[in-house]
Amino acid sequence: MKSPPKVYFILPNTDIAPNTAIQLGQIVPSLREAHRALFAPGTLESFTATKHDFKLSRSDASSISAGLLARFLAQLSSPVSGRFNIEKSADTTTHWAFKSIDTIFFEPSQGYIDGIVENTLVQKHLIKMKLSAVYIITGLKIARGASYSRFASNALGGNAKINIDATALTGIPVSAGSSLAEKISHMEQESCTSCSDFVWAVRMRKVRISFWSKRLVSRQIRGGELSSCAENKNGSIDDGWGVNEGSEDEEREIEEIELEGVDLGVRYTPKGFRKTNMVDEFGEECAGLW
Repeated sequence: MKSPPKVYFILPNTDIAPNTAIQLGQIVPSLREAHRALFAPGTLESFTATKHDFKLSRSDASSISAGLLARFLAQLSSPVSGRFNIEKSADTTTHWAFKSIDTIFFEPSQGYIDGIVENTLVQKHLIKMKLSAVYIITGLKIARGASYSRFASNALGGNAKINIDATALTGIPVSAGSSLAEKISHMEQESCTSCSDFVWAVRMRKVRISFWSKRLVSRQIRGGELSSCAENKNGSIDDGWGVNEGSEDEEREIEEIELEGVDLGVRYTPKGFRKTNMVDEFGEECAGLW
């Protein structure tokens, strides 16, 4: 059975209390700034699932080593050779323990998504940042009675060696050389045995206007740290696939929405292209690029 995609993103800190800077349904301009709301819609029909005595441990480690061996001026039979090695490693381990965790989520309707671009602040963002997008916070995980510990370390080291083989010059088997080694390491540890309630993770849906079709396109953002596991309103399990279970974006046609008179397609010319205005098969003005 294929594993459900990970759609919840753990926030980098535990400082945001529920119902404050991050709220369900609010529209934000960036995945990395869930607390910077363009606007919040108010009361939503949401659903909640609760887990008790929740624990999670994560460990990530990586290392890389590279070396270079060179013989200088080999075409001149030079006796000088050298070796250079570099090593880099990083390790992060995190342990979470919650007395309970609430998963609060909603599934935005077509009317809700269509209405997003009617908001003045969203329109200004889309106009200012061409080909940009906004994000809907569609799910929250609220940690209650939490404790955690985090350990992170990284190291960078290298060594170099130069060797001179004078056998060919003196006729006597003799060689000499020098070497240098250096290593830098860093370690950080953080822990908390009792935290007030906070927003632990968020789920988001991306909304943008297609450059070519002028339709409203939306898709669930994947690639987070946690899968969804909550009951939908019909009693089925929300397994993280979201509204759109396919891999393609959902397109919905926009009706009677004007972005302050600015057309994101016909008036925009990508760098390196030439453009001419033309009429498509439906009699609508469009841009031809070559």
